[in-house]
Amino acid sequence: MKKWVFNEKVLQYKLTNNNLENLVQEVGIHVYSLLKNKFKLDDEERSEFFCEFYPKITSLIKRFEFSSIPFEGYLISSIRWDIKYFRSKKSRLRGIEKAKHKNPFYLVSSEDDFTIAQNNELQIADNARSPLRLSKRGRILADPIKQRVLYIYLLEAENTDDKLKNAIIKATGYKKKWLDNCISKLRAKTDKRMLRIKLLRNRRNSAFFNLHLLQEKIKFSDNLNEKRDLIIKIERLRTIISKINTQISKAPSRPTHQDLADILGIPKGSIDSGIYYLKSAFEDIEKNTA
Repeated sequence: MKKWVFNEKVLQYKLTNNNLENLVQEVGIHVYSLLKNKFKLDDEERSEFFCEFYPKITSLIKRFEFSSIPFEGYLISSIRWDIKYFRSKKSRLRGIEKAKHKNPFYLVSSEDDFTIAQNNELQIADNARSPLRLSKRGRILADPIKQRVLYIYLLEAENTDDKLKNAIIKATGYKKKWLDNCISKLRAKTDKRMLRIKLLRNRRNSAFFNLHLLQEKIKFSDNLNEKRDLIIKIERLRTIISKINTQISKAPSRPTHQDLADILGIPKGSIDSGIYYLKSAFEDIEKNTA
């Protein structure tokens, strides 16, 4: 590409006020290439950022005033600052999402049959004895309670450390090798689901990009038949985007009770009722001691 070719085209537009739509599309293609080759964004990040940045191209062209910096330099500077803001925003959203899904973990503390556990003595806090069904001096968890502790731990394993894992092993007697195997299976299920979410996001971003192109095109169309066709296409894309967003919102980004039931080979209802009992018991204690 000829050096500063967009600078010349933008200045030409400033003089004639013509061909803005084509210029925006050409700059858009150039931006998408820059995101990959200059800024080294991966496929998912590039698609998401581009969908946010593309609508700004028109205003960038209209605001540009040539001095010593050509339009290409102005464009790269704008992209660089927008990428910083985009990544900062994504980081904040990840923190919010993690906090939203993070449930309080109340318990501190050939594959083996997980229902067969060794008895281990633990120091149990007084306010934890009631939900754990322990007498005032008791230190051994009953098998049903051990299983419920296991359910909660496996669902939260990605957000915990080895110290907590060792406490769970000590509290329940389940073997580390078997526990690690369960965690790996859960992670594989979650990774598979996250890949599907990534593909859905790419489809949505592509549809979103095409939607913006059609919206720009309809602004400059004088043919009524063409406008009607464009409106129909726009509505179809909006429907597609809405359906994909629904699919993304319904796809869990963390292990589910069904995932846990699958890897343990037990009914999902057992997981649901076990976790509900244990969390409800601790929530009641928190309310009474607050």
